[in-house]
Amino acid sequence: MLCKHFIQVKKEEINKQEMIEIIKLVDIIKLKIKANTDLMWTHYNSVDELIAEIDLNSKLLEKNNKKGLEFFQLLFSPTATLQEISIQNGWSQEYLKLAAEFDNIYENLNNKNK
Repeated sequence: MLCKHFIQVKKEEINKQEMIEIIKLVDIIKLKIKANTDLMWTHYNSVDELIAEIDLNSKLLEKNNKKGLEFFQLLFSPTATLQEISIQNGWSQEYLKLAAEFDNIYENLNNKNK
């Protein structure tokens, strides 16, 4: 996975289609996170805490708030929370595909906003 996550999206508004695509990816991730998900290598104390933060930032993204996009940019970064969770819980290959999709969407956002 490339480090495309650190490119800054400059435009104030996030394209609605890209926002919807990111939320779909996040929804797939949420389906992978179960009550017994091992969070050992994260800063989260519980699955409920993780899901609550994901939901909060999904709502920010839906409202076109860049803070939601920035949160997901960090969450999908290499060796960050989602990759650690996926490795620890046996779905790392699926995560890599989802992260690559996120990278593509994020790169498209950045290219549109140059």
